[in-house]
Amino acid sequence: MPDQVKSAPDITKKSEGPRVEALQKALDRELVHWKFPWRKIKIDGIAGPRTFDACNMVGWLKGFSPDELKKISSGHLTERDVEILSGEGQRTDAMEKRSEERRDEAERLRKKRRWLEEHPDSHPAPAGGHWVMFDNEEVPKWMVEEALKPARESGVWNGEVFSGRRSPEHCEQLCLDMCGAATCPGKCGGRSSNHCGPASFEGNHGEGAVDVTDPDGLRAWCEAHGNPIRGGGAVLPEDRPHFSRAGN
Repeated sequence: MPDQVKSAPDITKKSEGPRVEALQKALDRELVHWKFPWRKIKIDGIAGPRTFDACNMVGWLKGFSPDELKKISSGHLTERDVEILSGEGQRTDAMEKRSEERRDEAERLRKKRRWLEEHPDSHPAPAGGHWVMFDNEEVPKWMVEEALKPARESGVWNGEVFSGRRSPEHCEQLCLDMCGAATCPGKCGGRSSNHCGPASFEGNHGEGAVDVTDPDGLRAWCEAHGNPIRGGGAVLPEDRPHFSRAGN
């Protein structure tokens, strides 16, 4: 009786070695191919949070289902997952369809991230506010304590904050450059955006917003813990990175 072909072991957050390193190199190639070069990761052969964050991003671009993305965020990759993420495996028709459906949203993400990188906010936070630094971004203290920090420490969320507080002027200019209007309902809040911290603009409890990578992981953690913040497309399907108290 012929020997059975053994599958490669699953990759988890405890995995290390050449196979992880090969995956990391492939992820970086895929991120450049899909025009998300700022998401590239350190090639160290250790399957840490940043590696799984990149897996989630590439998986979303390639059409992985929501359930498959949740599994990735939890820190679990099968041999088939690795092959598809690396560009070596054949995607299903359903994956191809989801990938096509996400094309416009992916372009909005690229445009928004480029804009934020190229246009730093020159308006400081108001004195006496409740803003703290998290991932080099100004974020309401309550949001860090109730959601971002525990979600990261749990290992369920592998991402980082790439935009927190924005001044009203900055929020408005973002909308003008993104969609040609001072506010774009469902896409860009302008001066009323929760990123500005209304109603007090000081980041009081319940105020503020963040944009994050690995929105699927953060959404999964929040839904399992009473939704201290909401996002990941739950309220704004066209703005998955966005999280706030109400999700808008």
